[in-house]
Parts: sequence; structure tokens; C-alpha cells
Amino acid sequence: MRFSYPLLTLCMLFCTVQVDADISAATSMLGVCGRSIVNEEGQEVVLRGMNMDCYYYLYDSDPEAPFDYASEEDIEYLAGIGCNSLRLCLNWKMFETDAGFRLIDDYLSWCEPLGIYIILDMHIVPPGARASDMGIWSSAHARDQLCELWRSIAVRYADRSCIAGYDLFNEPSPPEVQQWWDLAHRINGVIREVDTNHILFIESPSWNGAGLRIMDDPNVVYSFHSYEPFVISHATASWPGDSPVPDEYSYPGTVITGMQWVGWSSDVARLDTSTRDWIHWESGLITIPRGVEWVSLKANACGDVGCVLFDELRLQQNGTEQEVVNWNIEETSYRRAGQPTSWYFYHGEGDFSGTLGDNSFSGTGSLEITGSSGSGSWIQTRSFYTGPLFRVQPGDMLVVSGMISAPENKGEITLGLDYLRGNYKDYDIDRLKGGIQDVLDWADNCDVPLYIGEFGALPGSDPESRYNFVTDWLRVMNAEGLHWAFWTYRNPGAQAFGLWHQSSILDERLADILSAAYGVY
Repeated sequence: MRFSYPLLTLCMLFCTVQVDADISAATSMLGVCGRSIVNEEGQEVVLRGMNMDCYYYLYDSDPEAPFDYASEEDIEYLAGIGCNSLRLCLNWKMFETDAGFRLIDDYLSWCEPLGIYIILDMHIVPPGARASDMGIWSSAHARDQLCELWRSIAVRYADRSCIAGYDLFNEPSPPEVQQWWDLAHRINGVIREVDTNHILFIESPSWNGAGLRIMDDPNVVYSFHSYEPFVISHATASWPGDSPVPDEYSYPGTVITGMQWVGWSSDVARLDTSTRDWIHWESGLITIPRGVEWVSLKANACGDVGCVLFDELRLQQNGTEQEVVNWNIEETSYRRAGQPTSWYFYHGEGDFSGTLGDNSFSGTGSLEITGSSGSGSWIQTRSFYTGPLFRVQPGDMLVVSGMISAPENKGEITLGLDYLRGNYKDYDIDRLKGGIQDVLDWADNCDVPLYIGEFGALPGSDPESRYNFVTDWLRVMNAEGLHWAFWTYRNPGAQAFGLWHQSSILDERLADILSAAYGVY
């Protein structure tokens, strides 16, 4: 029997038996039946699995890296702790040769005898080299490439029941939500021309399931990723949003969820003359008022300033020099092309603009502000990424200094601070569930299954927090009957998201937690 649309409409007659890791059923093609995934015998199958990231991010520099990620022994280990499915992360560039198909075939040969399902996840899509590269939205050719790639995959594996389905696009983040759904419908059509058997796993275009829409295809599982609260799951991470994530919160407990502006240091020294040469400039003494928890450095210009450059920005707090992130503007963002890491430009009224300057006091970069009317500022803050910020108390005394070049200045230029205060929430298992309640309700109302394709946490400085966090997420997902995959199996360096780190060191406590969840505690 193979699933077809009419058969799927009748499958509720058979949805009576649940199997979590039944090897005898694992060679049976899966399909969607209401809120459930079922095999050809009508038994419900709950996918509880593991992400195999396959070092997708190393492929450009080391084409053999995906093949070094795991072996048959790893799959045997996962089967032994109860894992019944893998989300296999693929890089589109692997399919420019036969490497992509060789990798999939390896996993099929390992997983099929053990009854482990595979979800093929296109983790990096054309034309990108990173999971965060979203050039596909401005390239019709890249969208064509992705469609044709999925066609070739579906043709090759249409009858392989060990494959649970196809995860079309990892974390699509289009400028406009409709762009994703247009592309998803197109990929859906391309695959269904050659493969009507497999489930399509279609992800939300935003975090926590916001923006999900029903596809005109009954054999679809709707997917999202869950890393909330981010300061717990990504404690110490340096790559999200260009700024380090703080490592001073624990779970369960009170965590920072955002930042609000409460004022700025308006009473600072003002440069109102021009200077072709670079000069050293200081704000003067700034005393922190009540109600301020954090400050951000602020390079500001207003009026007819022409072109102003800032470099080598520094901060003293109560007489002690503080470490300013990207103080000399040498680091450039890999997420925001042509922008300096950890610095963000904000403009008020008028024609002001901010760019990464190529003229500098030393090195290669500077903060440039250009304008003739209105105002503009470079500051170091973005949401709750507090790494570049400085925690302060009322009464603290600070001085901001730096190098300035302003050959056309007829306005005012200042170095100072933005005043900020954090937003906080108490997080526990009830708040975790509450954070996805809207998408749970949506799935109930639409009678469709949900798959949390990624969740997990970095160890940070408080491993206990990580274990508590992962345990509670597993309890929520299992209690709600969700399908899920932990991120991730292995990382090559220091302990991070992986169950294994430094390639061969097992986090035994995490393994016990996952094994219990695979067996539903």
C-alpha cells in the first residue's frame, strides 16, 4: 500500500495504535492522518529524534566533513537509546557532485535495518554558504535551483519508506511572509509531480510557529523550531545578531527578554567646529541617573555635519577602563553586509545615513555618519543581546572617548551613552508551554500534526540550567504529542549543543535525559 490523497482521507479508521520506535513498522511508508503520523498499517508513529547536522557548515572548506560526522556505530548507539528518527541536514552544494546522494544513501543503509526514519532537511539553500544566507529571496535562479534539487531528490527516493519525508527549507526568513508560501507551494507542486508518497515537512517563516498556513496537500506536517528563552538556549553564543548573548541567567528563573530605552546623556561635550585631522574627544563626566540598568556607547551627529568619522571608542567606568566590543571598528558583520559588528545606526529626522567608513584613524574601519539636516547615531544595542552593553548603577561615573574626524562640520557631534532598562520574565515549564500555545491551538483547529525540528541549549556556565531546560521542553512536547528532534548529535570542538563534543566525549547526563524522553519517561 502507498499513501495517496483518497487513502489519507480514510486513514482515521486505522489510527488506533501508537508506536514510538517499532522496528517492524519502520519500513512502512508514513503519512499524515489528522493530528497524527501513521504507517501503512494505520498505526500512529511519533517521531522522536535527533538532528544530524553533518558539519554542513564545513562543506565548502572540507568536502569530506559530512562523511566524517557519523558512522554506522553512531546510528546503532542512537537506536539503543530509543531514537526513532533523524533529521539529516543537507547543504545544497553537496548535490553539485554526487556527494549529497552518497551521504543520504549511507544513512539509509545504516538506518533502515534498525528501524530509524530519516527526514531530509535542506539546511543550506541556494545560493548561500551559511544557514543564515537568504540570497534566495532576491534570486529567481536560486529558487529554480532549489525546486529542481527537490525534484531530483524526490525522483530518486520516491519509494524509499525509510525516509519519513522532506523538510523543504530550514528556517525560511523571507523579507515578506508571502514569499515563503509562494516558494513552498511551488516546491510542493514540483515534488508531487514525481512523489505522492512522502510527507512534506513545511516550516514556519518565523520563530515559534508564527505565520504558519495550511497547504493544499493533506500529507504535510507543519514545523517550527523552539529555542525560547534565547538567553538560556544560546548562553555565551557570539554569532546571533553579531553580539554575545549574556551568560548570567539560569533556568528555571528570571531571564532578560528585551531592552527598553529610557533616555540618553544629553549633557555631554559638543564638538561644533570642523577638524580635518583626527582629534581625541571626550564626553566629559557622565553620572548615571536612577532607573538605568545598562548603557550603550553612542556616537551622535546632528545638523549640517557633512561627513563625520569615529574610531577607537573607549569607556571608563568609575575610573576603570572597560572592554568595548569592536572598539576599533575592525570587525565586520557576516550577517549584515557592509556593517560593523555590534554597531547599529539609527537616524531621526532628516537625511542622515550611517555606513562602515573605509578611512580610519588606525586599522581599516570607522563609523561614518553623513548628513546635512536632522540627526543620526551609532549605538551598541540590539534587543536582549547585552554583550556589548555595560551594566551600571545609579551614581556611577562614566567617560566616553574616541577619535573623530569632521572636516565639514557645521553642526554638533557628541560621544555619550544611551540609557537602557531590561525587560524580564519568569521562566518555568508552564511558560515554555505558554510560549507555543498559539501554535498548539492552531494545529488543533486545523487538525494537523506539528514537528519541532530543532530545540536544545548550550551549556553556558551553568550546565544544570541546560539540563533543566531540555528536560522541561521534552516534557512539554511529549505531553502535547508533538514530533521532535534534538539539536544536535555532535560538535567537533568544546561542549556546545551536541550530545557528543570534541567528537568523542559523550554528555552522559544529557544522554540519559534524551533516552528517557525517547521512551516517554
